[in-house]
Amino acid sequence: MRHLVVLVIAFVVTAPVLAQDVVRLKDGEVLSGRVTDGLLEVKVEGLAGEIRVPWSRIEGIDRPEHVRRMYEERLAGLPPEDAEARFALALWCRRQGLAREMEAGLREVLKLDPEHAGARAALGFEKVSDRWVAGENLLSAKGFVRRGERWVLAEEARHEEMAKERDRALSAPEAGAAELLSRGADPSERVRKFASEALAAKSWEEVRIPVYRALGDREPPVRSFAAAELGRRKEPEAVRPLLRTAVLDTSESVREAAVSALRTIGAPGTILPLARALTSTRPAVRMNAAAALGVYGDVRGVDYLVSTLSQNWGPTLRNNLSVVNQVSYIQDFDVEIAQAAQIGDPIVAVLREGVILDFQVLGASRLMTLTERRVIRSALSRLTGQDLGDDATAWSGWWAENRDRLLAEAR
Repeated sequence: MRHLVVLVIAFVVTAPVLAQDVVRLKDGEVLSGRVTDGLLEVKVEGLAGEIRVPWSRIEGIDRPEHVRRMYEERLAGLPPEDAEARFALALWCRRQGLAREMEAGLREVLKLDPEHAGARAALGFEKVSDRWVAGENLLSAKGFVRRGERWVLAEEARHEEMAKERDRALSAPEAGAAELLSRGADPSERVRKFASEALAAKSWEEVRIPVYRALGDREPPVRSFAAAELGRRKEPEAVRPLLRTAVLDTSESVREAAVSALRTIGAPGTILPLARALTSTRPAVRMNAAAALGVYGDVRGVDYLVSTLSQNWGPTLRNNLSVVNQVSYIQDFDVEIAQAAQIGDPIVAVLREGVILDFQVLGASRLMTLTERRVIRSALSRLTGQDLGDDATAWSGWWAENRDRLLAEAR
């Protein structure tokens, strides 16, 4: 009797464990057993008995044995040179969670049709300059560079390098330049003049990091002094930091010093970032940008300021607005039977009801504070020598009459 018991135990331990279907519910619960699909629910037969679950509660179903058999049957029935049929099977594999089989199928599609856009997209390829690229090559083609485990834009990488360089310890010559820049806050004009002359004798390599640090100093006079030094150096790379200072610094004197430095450098297209700042969502930035255009002195800035002062739109073309209620429901199931087991892919239909309205915007205007209007008016007066108040209509009419003449004189 003892030998019989041992034999039975050995049989139970060594019996193969049959692969079970796994039902993943939307609330995170997992059910295992044999799954049978129904129209509105599925039946799960497991150790706890039979459980019926509505489709609305199901996140997904994993059927390792049934899906594998169905995949092999579908693969065997594929036409050998039909790329579209293989692509459809690959998409079916993706829905069933067969990632390896899906990738293999997509590779086969590309062997038959190298320009198959669907297969390329599913494998992560994009077309850049008539060339399909993916992965790191795609990121590189889009202008990204690797920084450790991250991919960042090349411009962002350059600024990160500049930030690291600014944070490093200063060399002895750089420390001397930093000391001279700090003299910008000295109340004595004689001291400031001496510091400026001493800085002029130093090379750009010695001054570069200290002057950028001084541009962010706590003391406004030091920031103004640093901006003036950047203007005197006429380094093109200083344009971006100076533009940032011109629209973001809290001190009016520092902003004017930054704009004066930009005017001295005279880089082409300098007024374009200032013009873009006129559309900022922050009123302070918009007013700083308007004032900067006035200080910069380029008459082309009048165009942007007048447009900002008189921003009116309309009428537009006629448009359509749809107010629709959309309901998705399971219309049927695409049921397939394989070796006494059935599986069904739900066929989803969409029901839409609502109304489509035809409308046209007759006009719109931008609202701005009285203070913002006065800043724009002051900038316009500084650029044109005219004082037409903050009436947008008056400025628009005057600019229409004099625009061509003033731009020709500026050229």
